[in-house]
Amino acid sequence: MNTICSANPCPIILSSSCVFYEGPNLVCTGIITNETLSSVIQKLSTAICAISVGSGILQVTATSPITSSGGKSPNISTSMSTNKLIGRATTGVGIMEEISLGTGLSFTGSTLNVYPIPFEYNINGSGIQPALGGNIASGGYSGIGGGYQNTASCDNSNIGGGRGNLASCYFSTISGGDYNISSNNVSTIGGGYFNIASGAASIIGGGQYNCAIGSFSSITGGLCNSAASCSSIIGGGYKNTISCGFANVIGGGYKNCSSDATSTVGGGYGNNSSGYMSTIAGGKCNIAGASLSSIGGGKGNVVLGEYSTIGGGQINRIYCKSSTISGGNSNTISDCYGTIGGGLNNITGNLYATIGGGQVNRAYGINSTISGGWSNKAYGNSSTVAGGSLNNTCGDCSTIGGGISNSALNDYASVVGGHNNTASGPYSTIGGGYSNISSCGSSVIGGGRFNQSTGRYSTIGGGGGNLASAYYSTVGGGYYNKALCFFSTVSGGNNNCAFSQAAMVGGGKYNTSSGPYSTIGGGKGNTSSGDFSAILGGAYNDTNNCNCAMIIGTLITADRCNTTFVNNLSIKNIPTSSAGLPSGSIWRSGSAVCIIP
Repeated sequence: MNTICSANPCPIILSSSCVFYEGPNLVCTGIITNETLSSVIQKLSTAICAISVGSGILQVTATSPITSSGGKSPNISTSMSTNKLIGRATTGVGIMEEISLGTGLSFTGSTLNVYPIPFEYNINGSGIQPALGGNIASGGYSGIGGGYQNTASCDNSNIGGGRGNLASCYFSTISGGDYNISSNNVSTIGGGYFNIASGAASIIGGGQYNCAIGSFSSITGGLCNSAASCSSIIGGGYKNTISCGFANVIGGGYKNCSSDATSTVGGGYGNNSSGYMSTIAGGKCNIAGASLSSIGGGKGNVVLGEYSTIGGGQINRIYCKSSTISGGNSNTISDCYGTIGGGLNNITGNLYATIGGGQVNRAYGINSTISGGWSNKAYGNSSTVAGGSLNNTCGDCSTIGGGISNSALNDYASVVGGHNNTASGPYSTIGGGYSNISSCGSSVIGGGRFNQSTGRYSTIGGGGGNLASAYYSTVGGGYYNKALCFFSTVSGGNNNCAFSQAAMVGGGKYNTSSGPYSTIGGGKGNTSSGDFSAILGGAYNDTNNCNCAMIIGTLITADRCNTTFVNNLSIKNIPTSSAGLPSGSIWRSGSAVCIIP
């Protein structure tokens, strides 16, 4: 058998076999001290059954007369006076006696009436002032306004009403509610039940099972909240805890914790603000564990760096000071002054590193920046990846504008965009295209594909499969052209080659300018092999290592230096007089051609 009290919920549920009677022996019923409640109830039932009531007169039935000592002398009459009760007023065990009705008791017919006793303050505290329902105001100037089983036990303590409340210290106050305890000086409980205000000047507005333990702490309401630090505040909610510090605040929510001085949790679920002056506005399972750290909301975010902030998102981490993650998912800052705007699984791993957003980006260089994109990496100090995917900056101050799988591997190297381009020389630049390589200092590739600018200050404008491998060498465009010596140039065309100093091929295909300062304007299959030799165009001409030889035509092979070779020469408008012409000039006299000596 279980006995359940009327409180809701009942604070204690016990078996009747575990409850004992601790009063004096009751001879008439056979009840003795320390007898179990089960046994007491059985004996009371037996005694009640032996008594019958009829016509308003008590009738006593016994097998033998009842005496004070258990003898045979009859001592109880079957008649009694009006407005009396049966009991015993005389000290000690003895016969039953008539008891007069006291203040607040009267009969109406066979009904016993009970009236409230007017409330009175205990002015001097020298005794116990009983009130209705067993209230006790035992402190000087203490008072109880109503209710029952309330106790105001210290000077100037007050209870407005309710049930089972205890105000046990100077100026402690309980306005109402059930089973509340105000146990320190100037502590106050407005209402609710099973609340405890044990800190000096602590306040509980209401709710259930709340504990205001710290001095000047305050709990407005809610359930099972605990404020243990000085001047701390819990607005409400359920199972929120302020465990240490001072001036902590939890606005509400569920299972939130504030554990360092002036730390704050606005609300949410399972948040822990454990750093000095740290703040969590809301969200779930967030941790602000460093001084002046902040989390706006989200889920599972952790800030362990001083002055650092996470705006929201989930599973974001900051491990160093003065860093910021605005939002996103699974982002991490592992060094100071880092910034991540958002995105997924981004990491900054050095001072002042920044990632704007995107996914799986890594900024590991000091002052490095990744604006966005996917799986980009900035290893160089002050390097930048604006966007794209799988891009990689390793040089200090190197830059990639976007594209896919581009690399800027040396200091100040740049790739504007494109796919699979590599700028590995210092100050090298690739504008775009596919699989281009700019591998020497200040080399440039504008675009195209499979181009290689491998000489210092070399340039390739575009095209495909072109090579500029020497200082200041240039390929303007086309494909499979080569500028292999310093200051050599191939403007365009196909499979042209300039592989001597300052040699030049303007265009065409399969042309080779191999003599220093030699030139081929265009055509096909021409070879300018003598120093300062030139071929204007045509096909399959060769200066044949003759210096300063010039060819205008087709299928001409030079056989002497300083000579111009043509297939045919047509001279129009020849002068008809030698007057004023310099030496070596041609003029016509009739049908004859003359040369001035």
